[in-house]
Amino acid sequence: ILVYSYTLSSGMASGNYSNGSISVTIPSSISSGSYYWGLLVDINNTVSESNENNNALATSGTITIGGSGYVSVDVTLLFYDYYQANNSGCSTSNNNCYSPAAFTKVELWDYDNLSGNDLLYSSYLNSSGKITISNINNRETLQGNQDLYFKFYAQTYAAEVMTYSSQTAYSWTTGVVWNVADGSYSFGNQYITTNQGALFIAISMLDSRSEANTFGSSNINQIEVRWPTSSGAFYQSVGPYIALYDGFGATVIFHEYGHYVSDYYSSHTGGGGAHSFNSCTSND
Repeated sequence: ILVYSYTLSSGMASGNYSNGSISVTIPSSISSGSYYWGLLVDINNTVSESNENNNALATSGTITIGGSGYVSVDVTLLFYDYYQANNSGCSTSNNNCYSPAAFTKVELWDYDNLSGNDLLYSSYLNSSGKITISNINNRETLQGNQDLYFKFYAQTYAAEVMTYSSQTAYSWTTGVVWNVADGSYSFGNQYITTNQGALFIAISMLDSRSEANTFGSSNINQIEVRWPTSSGAFYQSVGPYIALYDGFGATVIFHEYGHYVSDYYSSHTGGGGAHSFNSCTSND
């Protein structure tokens, strides 16, 4: 894409050079994205040279252009981690009691009170609990720019966590940012302080799934988790689903997920029933 051209009218003798600086305006018609800067000299080989192969130069890095009509957004999700708070002596004053909601599901929505909200993008956060979404069409169907918000779920590839009583999925939303300007916008850090145990469960089970997959031949299917029960925890093979009473009881979470892994890889129906960590209900 040509953004500037210049002709050296006085010519230049062999072995000489010319330097200087210029300012260019990026056309508004250029789409949002990453671009290299490039410089071309004597593009039509008008001047006879001993080496015609050194008339082009490009930058090693790119620049990001926020073209007209597009926006790039990012967000980071963190949740108050009772497990970390009880075991690391963290301080709430500097937010280091919060852990990233790693690999949990996220959606980007456009708020529309006339025709219903529009789902623009769906994916999973990275290991730092962050996502960056580039080149979102920033124009409403009727008028103006998009009114954007994020929606998060207690869901990973391993588990989807929902309420025990109604089996309603846990979710959280950011506030709506109205009429987002073209270019880029950051929602910054979003802190979850309600029902955060649902996120801990989903992330813990993803860790368990990753470990179990190293011993199996396939990725274990996602399982439904119902939390919290009034008391106790169990794995139900019909469904299947796992029920938990403590959202930050890591050993119990791993234990019940272990039942699911065992059931997933085996057709054996023995054992089970009420038991504790130090009891055995089967000779197998």
